[in-house]
Amino acid sequence: MLLADLHLPAFIDAHLEWYVAAALIVAGLAASGLADLSRFSPTRIWAISGVCFQESIRRRVLWIIPLTIVGVVVAVQLLNPIDEQDAVRQTIKYALFATGTLVVLVTIILACTNLPKEIDNRVIYTIVTKPTTRLEIIVGKIVGFARVSATLLLIMGVFTYGYAHLRAGHLQSKARSRLETMSPTDSGRLSLQHYADYGLLQSKTYARTADFQQFARLPLPEETNRWVNGDDEQSFVIGFDLPPALFPDPGTGQDNGGLQIVGQIATEYFDPNREWHPTPFPGTMPGAAEFKGFSLKEISRPAVTIEIQGPDKYNLIPSTEMPGGGFVELTGSKKSEDQQLLTLTAVSLDRVYQLPENRRRINVKFQGNGPIRYGVSRGAVHLFSPRLKSLGQSGIIVSVRDADGQPAWPTFRGRELVGNQEFKGVADPAKGSVGVFAFRNVAVPSNDAPVPVELRCGIEGSGEEISSGESNTHAIVEVYNLKTGQTSPSLDLPIESNRTVFFNIPAEAVTGGNFDVRLRCQAPGRYLVLRNALASNPALQLVIGQESFAINLSKSLLIMWCMSLLVVIVSIFCSTFVSWPIAVVLSVVILLGHWGAQQIGDTNATGMGAQVAKDMFGVKNPAEAKVISSAVDSLSRTLNIASKVLPDISQFSATEDIERGITIAPHVLLASIKVILAFGLPLTILAYAFLKRKEVAP
Repeated sequence: MLLADLHLPAFIDAHLEWYVAAALIVAGLAASGLADLSRFSPTRIWAISGVCFQESIRRRVLWIIPLTIVGVVVAVQLLNPIDEQDAVRQTIKYALFATGTLVVLVTIILACTNLPKEIDNRVIYTIVTKPTTRLEIIVGKIVGFARVSATLLLIMGVFTYGYAHLRAGHLQSKARSRLETMSPTDSGRLSLQHYADYGLLQSKTYARTADFQQFARLPLPEETNRWVNGDDEQSFVIGFDLPPALFPDPGTGQDNGGLQIVGQIATEYFDPNREWHPTPFPGTMPGAAEFKGFSLKEISRPAVTIEIQGPDKYNLIPSTEMPGGGFVELTGSKKSEDQQLLTLTAVSLDRVYQLPENRRRINVKFQGNGPIRYGVSRGAVHLFSPRLKSLGQSGIIVSVRDADGQPAWPTFRGRELVGNQEFKGVADPAKGSVGVFAFRNVAVPSNDAPVPVELRCGIEGSGEEISSGESNTHAIVEVYNLKTGQTSPSLDLPIESNRTVFFNIPAEAVTGGNFDVRLRCQAPGRYLVLRNALASNPALQLVIGQESFAINLSKSLLIMWCMSLLVVIVSIFCSTFVSWPIAVVLSVVILLGHWGAQQIGDTNATGMGAQVAKDMFGVKNPAEAKVISSAVDSLSRTLNIASKVLPDISQFSATEDIERGITIAPHVLLASIKVILAFGLPLTILAYAFLKRKEVAP
């Protein structure tokens, strides 16, 4: 049976690496005998580690440190940072990157060459004839090279701390000097004042937003609809969990019957007097001739473009396979009747059937066309399956439910880029769109001090409004507290592209930890580019705690040391059964194997085999397509299983947080320790088992 055909239970598949680790440890100790374990001596291990450490120092590995430091200083001087804060962050990034690279390269070379050279020059003969077990030899060498990496990290850590402080102090002094000559209305003054007052070396704990959504206008509690703008400016997404009965048994040849999207979408139009009114059906809009760039036909009938997305929010069904390319004109109906929007054909469902059993959710995205607003309420749109109807069911598939069992609100988005959303600016923010950053269950400080907030976004320009020259971009921010029902006074913040704006909000505005930060933009013809809420550095964050840079740097270096320990273990393991040049290459392959297998296996893709057969090879014959699809899916599953039994070095995230001024959370350190236990410990036992059976003595 092929590895790809192996279907593991869910609880085993979720923790496969731990089961494999336990099996290797038990098998290795059982096969090699437990006698060596009973004679295990920490004293002998420390003595062996001391020999490894002294030999490494005699090889002058410390001479590489001055070269690394010079390289960091030269590279930092050649940087072109955005501002003072960015200069310090890049300094930390370069220093820690150089530190990690130095430690990994030195330890992998030392650990891979040590044991083979001792065997070649017969030094190990003297060791094995002593009352020293081969388990102690393996562990002693691991400890010795771990001491070498710790020494390198300590020296580079002292340099990083000192150089970062020196550079931060110099840049803070320059910031104070710039403030003296800067105009009070300059858009960069808020940020510069923050750098001058609070310094540039900070380690902050942030409260992340639960979600960010965009609306055409602020949702009111008494309204049944929430609104988005047309012109492909905003959209809303509704999720549906597909029932098992919708999926026919493979090979039965049953007609799936297609899938219909049914529901009601409210509309209102924007007339030349800049007021919104309900759209009349049927007929044309009053004042239609005043809309420039739109024909009478385009604005007389509201229309939406529909996309079918998979669980990962990427398109599951290409537009070429959608009826009419997914473009549908809305037809008028009485309020009490459903309004049919689109029918998906049986061909379209072929890709839906590729969804794995545990990820059978689709997301239907609606994007409006024309200068029209589109409104939708809870449960206003559902799916209808003729197949389910033929099985005696209602045929209706309702949208996902929230915690209270009610139909969940759709997700409202702006125009989406890769990892970002665009937010349109207008001349009068009161009549423009509103963005809502939702914060839930935030552990806000208990004191009454104002809460620091950071907003960072890009700016993109378009339209005639800015063709004659630059104009200021302003963000209007207010906070709505869900517990008290109060809204804080609005703050007018000048925005510079890709520069952080620092401001404070009143403590009473965040009482209870559940609140919304509302955003509007005053900048006609411009768009704010906001990172999505789930990004590693979202557009808006609240500062709820701080710690010293020295402590944060120490945690970063500790994570690096954990990674170096894994590198040492993998290198020594490889050196027990191959020559040192091959051991170096094999160690790199093992360390990068998890990432490579995941990339090739494409764990997030659904129905990749069918997509390759149809889109890449253009196969139309069903039998040939099935062969290619099965082969690709089998390879994908094999690589995904293999990736679970290889170490995931992405868990050693030592630089990303500290370079952005974020406090390294305990779970980040815990993740690196888990990798050491899951992969380092069994590889140590395997290295011992291989050395136990290796002829290294006369």
